[in-house]
Parts: sequence; structure tokens; C-alpha cells
Amino acid sequence: EIYKNGETTAPGPEIYFMKEWDKKYLLYTYVFIIRGNGKTMLVDTGCGDIEPINKMLLEEFGGTITFNLPEDETINAIIKKANIDPNKVDFVFISHLHHDHASNIHLFPNAKIVISKRGWLEYMKKERPYYYNDILFPINTIKLTASFMIESISILYFFSKSK
Repeated sequence: EIYKNGETTAPGPEIYFMKEWDKKYLLYTYVFIIRGNGKTMLVDTGCGDIEPINKMLLEEFGGTITFNLPEDETINAIIKKANIDPNKVDFVFISHLHHDHASNIHLFPNAKIVISKRGWLEYMKKERPYYYNDILFPINTIKLTASFMIESISILYFFSKSK
């Protein structure tokens, strides 16, 4: 199942490396829900509170990047539409550590959070003057994601039928 989770604008060089300086692009963000064999898995948890994020983006980029998250596209609306109990989500896979993919990890307290160890370590060691961790990832989210990192993963048997 695929659910739209807001939209953002981005300047050309953010999409096409160092090209299309005079263009802005509309991008959509999504949350994916996968169910099978009595398990529920989310791929990304979507964008959280956009007010502090848009404030940060305004300060850093002068309004060239913004997020729009209608109420019916929030993660809470998505899990309600999908009839999911957040306490019963088994896995949350985070594709990468941006706020529009990982802001709501804390809503799934019993899920195993799966992220790339390399991605996590790279994110934490780089200086990112325009990504403030206290806005993008509250401390409880950072603690949750740091608890289960992987080098690689295979989910080939997630949907296989038991014999």
C-alpha cells in the first residue's frame, strides 16, 4: 500500500546535481505499508511537524524549499486509513535519514527499527549546517534508530507461506 505524505519543492540543483539552477520542482513524499504472514512493516514513517522544519528551511534557504503536509496525509491519518494499530507494527524500515522519511519513528514503540548502519554513521559524522538534529530527529528518535543497524538485509521470506 502506498500513501502520499505531503509534498515539497526543491531547486533544480537539489534534484539534478549542479544543474537547472533556475527551476523548482514539486516532489511528493510517501509512506509504504507492507503486510503479510501476520506481520506489518512500514517503509519510512513520513514527515513530522512541518512548522519548525519550514522555519529552518526558510532561514537556511530563503524559502526556496518548503513542505506542505495536509492533515489527511499525516502519518496519523495514514495509519487510521490503513486500519493499523501503531503498537502492532512489527518493522519500520527507514530508507534514509531525512525528516520526510524518519520523523515519526517514535509512533511505533514496539517495531524493530531497521536502518543502514553506514547511512546512520555517515549522517551522524557529517556537518550539516542546514539539518538540525533537534528539529528533525528528537532525542528519543535518535535513541530508537541507533538500537538496530544493519549492513544489509534480505526480506525474501517475509511473505512466504509456512508449510
